[in-house]
Amino acid sequence: MRAKYFDYIESAEAGAIRFDGLDSAIIGLDADGFLIYDFDMLATALMQQGMTSEEAIEWIDFNIVPINAGNAFTILYR
Repeated sequence: MRAKYFDYIESAEAGAIRFDGLDSAIIGLDADGFLIYDFDMLATALMQQGMTSEEAIEWIDFNIVPINAGNAFTILYR
């Protein structure tokens, strides 16, 4: 069975931002057809790549959020 995020990637708008190595954090599409990433799942994916929890959160805050959140991707905070 293929992961659900593949369906979202295939259905996303052409201008949607997709982050390499973080597909497992994709949880859907927003109203504009852009990918929705779950913040906690982003942190988990980065920790699986070797970061500590603090490093992962800082990396997201400084390298993902400022890029274009809300315009070409969305982050869900729980």
